[in-house]
Amino acid sequence: RKPRCRRRPQLHGSMHAGFSVAWLVERWWFILLEMNAPKISVIIPTLNSARFVGEAIDSVLKQSVPVCEILVVDGGSTDGTQALVHSQSELVQVLPQEGRGRAGARNTGLRRAAGYCIAFLDSDDLLVPGKLAAQFDFFQKHPEVEMVFGDMALFKRIDDPDEPEILDARVHEYLRRSPVNGKRLLECLFAVNFVPTSSIVFRKSCLETVGFMNEQFLHCEDYEYWLRFAANSKTGYLQQLLVRRRMHDANAMNEASVENCEATIAILNQWRKRQGLTRNAGQTLLRRLVQVQYNLSSHLLKCGRPDEGCYHLRQIKDRHGKIPVWLRLKIMAKTLRAKTMKKGIDAP
Repeated sequence: RKPRCRRRPQLHGSMHAGFSVAWLVERWWFILLEMNAPKISVIIPTLNSARFVGEAIDSVLKQSVPVCEILVVDGGSTDGTQALVHSQSELVQVLPQEGRGRAGARNTGLRRAAGYCIAFLDSDDLLVPGKLAAQFDFFQKHPEVEMVFGDMALFKRIDDPDEPEILDARVHEYLRRSPVNGKRLLECLFAVNFVPTSSIVFRKSCLETVGFMNEQFLHCEDYEYWLRFAANSKTGYLQQLLVRRRMHDANAMNEASVENCEATIAILNQWRKRQGLTRNAGQTLLRRLVQVQYNLSSHLLKCGRPDEGCYHLRQIKDRHGKIPVWLRLKIMAKTLRAKTMKKGIDAP
């Protein structure tokens, strides 16, 4: 009897063996690419931003790493912003929302975001080419990191040279030497807010520990958020220009404004009540608080508001304990000036 030969398994359909292997390899290749590709949601708050928001969205669409969606949270624009952004890309979703400020707008975007990474972008800022790719590469090299930020350049004209803005040379040097989860990051943030909002990308999963933005603050809401990130997550600094910030007459942020100073004072006073701050962090916080209140009192006196100026001078003397003699003398001089101004205002 002849030995039985085993039949080769037959491939059904139109695929032969060579084609099926190639198809499987190709299929697995695309699956691996999809698994490794970052799913990034970009959140852009807008309010009458038709002049600039189109360029901001273009800077996202031109990134080498594609995003999965661009969430434009509009606060009730009347200049055609919504129609403009709708026409730019299928990735753009417009989420109407009024009366909750920038923090409320970003929270709306966070709750709707489908990506596992979140990027913030102000409507008048521009992402630098390769920005998202550089941050995704940073995440891959440092998987423990949950939020990455980088440098920002200011510009008025599109062809202005890009020079990174350095607010504090000592802080910048520390970030350069300790780019991953620096132990003194919170202390550095008490000294100066060096995190550009439009430069950040963070993992959505860290919302469990950091939470959403505090809608109580209509000003400096981003500063309050970065302080919580520094205290409750692992952060990374990428020494690279990531974003360009446009300077124009309608900028929302004005460092000298009374509202921003008052918000900064409220935020720092909240952190003064917290337990567990290091001695250096507490001292840095107190110095910043005194500085902001002193600058605010000076601004109020220049604006002819002596009562409010005196209030903040008293706050420095009464609540902040030991302060340098030179500062105490300056406060006394300013207080005397404020009282003189007040007498002049009250005089018939």
